[in-house]
Amino acid sequence: MTLPLLATLLASSALTGAQPPVQSVSASFPGDFEGRWIGDLVFSRPGQPDYLKLPMSLRIEKLEEPQTYTFELKYGQQPVRPYVLEPVDPALGKWQINEGGGVLLASQWMADRFTSIFGIGVQNVSLDMWREGDKVIYQLTSFTFSEPGPGGVSSHVVTDVQRGTLKRISKKHGP
Repeated sequence: MTLPLLATLLASSALTGAQPPVQSVSASFPGDFEGRWIGDLVFSRPGQPDYLKLPMSLRIEKLEEPQTYTFELKYGQQPVRPYVLEPVDPALGKWQINEGGGVLLASQWMADRFTSIFGIGVQNVSLDMWREGDKVIYQLTSFTFSEPGPGGVSSHVVTDVQRGTLKRISKKHGP
């Protein structure tokens, strides 16, 4: 029952030409994301759109190790999160974010988007990052996990969306 519904939704979207309101830019990853980006991270949850805004920065720069990059994040007054973006199989768009301490987040570059889906306790998080014009859109969507119901289908409730619109303030190539 669910698969026909999904197929119908996908087909109707394709037939109607439904498109996002702002077109993303065809980009290469990570090259077109290199540099230091700043902007605001805006938090929304059901019934509370835009309830919090924090300054945010993202830094992606090549390191000496081949195809390895910094992936530094800073939110508000919190300390910098010095992660590393590591290649798994770049030809297939496969990367990982190394948070240190053995935490590796599988990531994928596909359809002009960088995506990583991971869990923290009972919360799941989808990180999506893409280019729109001269900006990077950085979005974290948090959702709860539920056990499969009838037909083996799980339904997840979105609890929070954090969306940053970032502009590049510097571009550095190489270590």
